[in-house]
Amino acid sequence: MCAYLRETGDFGYLKQRVPYVDHGEETVWRHLIRAVAFTRAHLGPHLLPRSGFSDWNDTLNVDHGSGRAESVWTAMQFCRAVLDLADLCRATSRPRLAERMSGLQATMAGVVNEHAWSGDWYLRSFDDDGLPIGAAGAPHHAIDLITQSWSILGGVAPRDRAERALAAADRILDTEFGLALLWPPYDGADARVGGTATLVPGAKENGGIFCHASAWSIAAAAACGRGDDAYRYYMQILPLARQDFERYGAEPYVYAQNVCGPAHPSFGLARNAWLTGTAAWAWYAFTQWILGMRPTYFGLRIAPALPSAWPGFSAHRVFRGTAYEITVTRGGPGSRATILVDGSPLEGDVVPLPPPGTPSITVEVVVA
Repeated sequence: MCAYLRETGDFGYLKQRVPYVDHGEETVWRHLIRAVAFTRAHLGPHLLPRSGFSDWNDTLNVDHGSGRAESVWTAMQFCRAVLDLADLCRATSRPRLAERMSGLQATMAGVVNEHAWSGDWYLRSFDDDGLPIGAAGAPHHAIDLITQSWSILGGVAPRDRAERALAAADRILDTEFGLALLWPPYDGADARVGGTATLVPGAKENGGIFCHASAWSIAAAAACGRGDDAYRYYMQILPLARQDFERYGAEPYVYAQNVCGPAHPSFGLARNAWLTGTAAWAWYAFTQWILGMRPTYFGLRIAPALPSAWPGFSAHRVFRGTAYEITVTRGGPGSRATILVDGSPLEGDVVPLPPPGTPSITVEVVVA
């Protein structure tokens, strides 16, 4: 919802009334607020969101009826959601509610950092008995990819932990074909996690390269200024970058849901082509984080995370009816952007919305 509103500025949509699946209806705005209230009403023993049957990983079934199992990843996603809502509140003149949403994020981030830091990376979940999943030293699933990326996307990790989490994921999970979802994979049934352990080691959610999740690592690396890592992760999962078509086994013009991971005998083989959210997320990660063109409620942010080998790029971006002609050049090894808008220097990195009806503007960026 927030992504749609940042792109369009269609705040009137928040007033539309939408039914609930069971009974009654409320405005879109009230649906958003109720979603936050739902999560806050379903917290577990560590005050993290309860897992229920599963979270994004629908094979990770850690709640077996107790209602006590918790998802660290959902906590991080909650943090991202309330940060987005805080920005929306500021854009719609709700400053007190914006402050409250920011406070919810700070509280949940504090809980995650208190209970879910494993020493060099973030845990994935807590099971029915309150025992961690994704903890260093475990024989299976000692590290999980998505809590490392979402610790950054959710604004949870302090800078030192963000760097350590990304470095751990890169060191342990990265392969020539992308980042594995977890390591080491399960090698037989495990009642703690249900479906994940029923998969062949290295397949799909059991240590496979889940391309959808890899896109989050692209965005997280770019957010931390690691342009080379972000671009490397992007190229590893880009179908057109694969030259070993016999090994890849899927159409070279479509993302696969997953690629068999390093523990699988068919390492590098693409599975479930077309059945994936990867295409949208990879586009988002590349355009908004590597190229750095991110819509905001008040204008277009230009904050590239350039790979070191790139001298720059040019882009044509239509935003709110205006064509932005953007040229980015590298002036040094850093990532700080100096911006000219129609020849005039800009304070910060958000190009303000021009007057309605402006056909085009020119944006010149030097990164150094």
